[in-house]
Amino acid sequence: MKNKHTPSPEVTASIEVITPVIAKKMLEGNIDNRKLRKSRVAQYADAMKRGMWDVQNDAVTISNTGKLLNGQHRLSAIVEAEEACQCLVLRGVEDSAYTVIDSGLSRSVNDALM
Repeated sequence: MKNKHTPSPEVTASIEVITPVIAKKMLEGNIDNRKLRKSRVAQYADAMKRGMWDVQNDAVTISNTGKLLNGQHRLSAIVEAEEACQCLVLRGVEDSAYTVIDSGLSRSVNDALM
């Protein structure tokens, strides 16, 4: 039995350059994500076009079955902006990780200004 605290050797993390072509391919695995917010995609795409997009600690996450668990807005923005961007990418995560991704407290405007 696998100990839940033992890191899985199948999970990898890397900084990758995601082109619009690669983003489209990753989005093919976007099966059960929440509704896409076009305003968020436009906001991200605008930042990418202006060169204001940086690598973040929030990873584009691909499960061990190929599902996109996290990152649909960033990937959609890369396609819309027609810009390649560097992103942290996790691969090989269990599908069940989806239940806890983005389940934390959102940052308020005051948090962002601090």
